[in-house]
Amino acid sequence: MYVVGETSGRHADLDKAERGAAMEMARAIVGDPDGVVEKSLAGQTPLMAAAAAGYARVTSTLLQSPRVRASIGEVDRTGATAWTLASLALRQSAWVCNPQILDDPFMWVPLMVVQPCYVEAETNPYRRTRELLEAAGAVPDPDAARRIWQRFCTNQNDTVRARVDAASDLQGAVLAEGAAVLARLLAGRRSGIR
Repeated sequence: MYVVGETSGRHADLDKAERGAAMEMARAIVGDPDGVVEKSLAGQTPLMAAAAAGYARVTSTLLQSPRVRASIGEVDRTGATAWTLASLALRQSAWVCNPQILDDPFMWVPLMVVQPCYVEAETNPYRRTRELLEAAGAVPDPDAARRIWQRFCTNQNDTVRARVDAASDLQGAVLAEGAAVLARLLAGRRSGIR
C-alpha cells in the first residue's frame, strides 16, 4: 500500500492493491491454514495486522477461515485484540496519539501517502473492519481499548486525553481527533504555499 500511495496516491489504485492482498489471503487460507493464525514477532496474527491497518477486505477474507474466527480473541504483546486495533484506528489517529510524528518524515510520510485509502472510501475502513470483527464474534472491550490508547499515547495533549476518556465510542473519538488535526495541518501547509 505504501508503494502505491507513494507512486500514484490514487484511491482507486490503493483499493486495487487491497483487493490483491485479499486475494493473496484467500490463497493462504487454502494453502497454509496454519500461517493464517501464526503470530509475528510482535505477537500479531494476520487478522490483527489487517485490523490495525483498517484493511476491511483483507479482514473479511481472513474471517472466512474457521481457524481465524476461532482465534479472533487472541491478544498481541500489548494486550490488544484485532477488535482493539481496529478501534484505535492508528493510521488515521497516530498523529493525535503522538504529535511528534508530524516532525518526523520517516513516520509521517508513510501515513500520509495512504490517507486516500481511508478518507476517500465510501465507508471508513476502520469502522467497517470493526463491524466485520463483531459480526464474526469479536467481543467488544472499549475499556481495554481506552486503557491501551492511554498507556501508549503518552504524548497526546490534555484535551485529547480528556476527550478519549469521556468518549462513549473510542474509535469515533480518535477518528474525529485525527481528522481535525490532519485538516488543520493541511490548511496550514496550503496557506504557507504561494
